[in-house]
Amino acid sequence: MLQRPAIHSGRWLMGSSPWRFSFRRDSILKAYNATPRWQWISSWLELERCNEFCRCTTALLTRVCEGASKESIMTRRWDDLRRETPSEWEGLAMRERSLLSVRYEYFQSVIFDTLHLNPHGKSILHIGGRRGLFAEVLARRGWRVTIIESSEAALAFAKKQTGQEELAIDYDRGSAEHLPYADASFDIVYCSDTLEVTKNLDGVIAEASRVLKKGGAFLYDTVHRTILSRLVYLFVFQRWSWTNIMPPHRYDQSRLVAPPNLKRIMHAHGLANQECVAFKPRSLSQLIGAVRAYKRGSINADEAGERVQMKMAKRGEKPAVTYLGFGLKQ
Repeated sequence: MLQRPAIHSGRWLMGSSPWRFSFRRDSILKAYNATPRWQWISSWLELERCNEFCRCTTALLTRVCEGASKESIMTRRWDDLRRETPSEWEGLAMRERSLLSVRYEYFQSVIFDTLHLNPHGKSILHIGGRRGLFAEVLARRGWRVTIIESSEAALAFAKKQTGQEELAIDYDRGSAEHLPYADASFDIVYCSDTLEVTKNLDGVIAEASRVLKKGGAFLYDTVHRTILSRLVYLFVFQRWSWTNIMPPHRYDQSRLVAPPNLKRIMHAHGLANQECVAFKPRSLSQLIGAVRAYKRGSINADEAGERVQMKMAKRGEKPAVTYLGFGLKQ
């Protein structure tokens, strides 16, 4: 086991190479040298969650500098360090706005370039339509759109946004697992913000297939089940205080969807998956900057979403975090 280096008057000796530090507070030296290997700090950190490491360490050092005893630091409650839980409404609003352009880009590539469909007389069901941003884009281009959404607040917002205009959009509140529509009611079903959070993936796919006409298209976007996607969605977006824009437990690793599993379930319900296409942020630094600005209160969720634009990866590139795809009703 590595031995704790000693501090002597601002010099940190590690092997034969001295590292010089200037410490103005004697309390740091005393607290450090008084306890072997900083066991009390290690014990305290083990009680904390890894996603709060930076903030907890800052709070700890601040209290050391203020002369707090190690007993008071070790017994400090976790609740004292927790920030306010982020709003699900705000987090999903940011995500909805940031994915708007890539969703329509993919929709165009499938519906117009691949399937050569005309919007005249065609109906679309948007499962997980949230505030209706995507439905509004589709309706302005001639599609008849129906939104099914479980959030009453989101539906109220969507109705208010389009209330001044005569757009062909219907708003229904309901569950993706129990769609209130007759069999073969829609030409296209688009499913967003649903597959990665539902506890009944099989039920959602079964219902989407049921209301889809034969030969109709089922489009979706969702979150992959990889190490990187878990890091991003479970840790960065949910748990790390610097970037948590989603409420705890919205995403769970057991509910994230790997493409092979999704294809298998689709096939079981008469949907032949045609492709999976990865998408990702155009700029990682832009994403982090927008999230941090939102967390500081400098911008709102929609403004943050505008800054975080997504792009489709090249066909054939394996999805790492998020992906889109479509299947056809057999």
